[in-house]
Amino acid sequence: MIYIDTNIIIDVLDESSQKHEACRTALDNALATGPVFVCDAVYAEASMGMDSMEQLDAVLATLNITRSAPRQSALFTAGRAFLRYKKENEGPKNNVLPDFFIGAQALDENVPLVTSDVKRMAHYFEGLNIVEP
Repeated sequence: MIYIDTNIIIDVLDESSQKHEACRTALDNALATGPVFVCDAVYAEASMGMDSMEQLDAVLATLNITRSAPRQSALFTAGRAFLRYKKENEGPKNNVLPDFFIGAQALDENVPLVTSDVKRMAHYFEGLNIVEP
């Protein structure tokens, strides 16, 4: 079991991306080890690039990715990590909250996370198994 971050899905779908091949390989490697999931935050972020829920569901199905809802403990961990982030960074930093849901769910379930956002995830989620494409 492994989680995939939104940035990986975006680069897999965008064949013109400089990270396309690396992210495609990372997804293929993840699929070879077992089921691949996205959390609700990734599902919501990925929806921004789709015309409909049916399109997003079809894309995820084609990529062999399943959505997984977070446990209450992951939501609490996300909030605490985001609070720490806000204290460490001056000014309003509200646009990154979904990243904390993503990292917290993978950490809470002790499941690797494939992400390009290695620095932030490693800093705020000690012990998170991060796979960088």
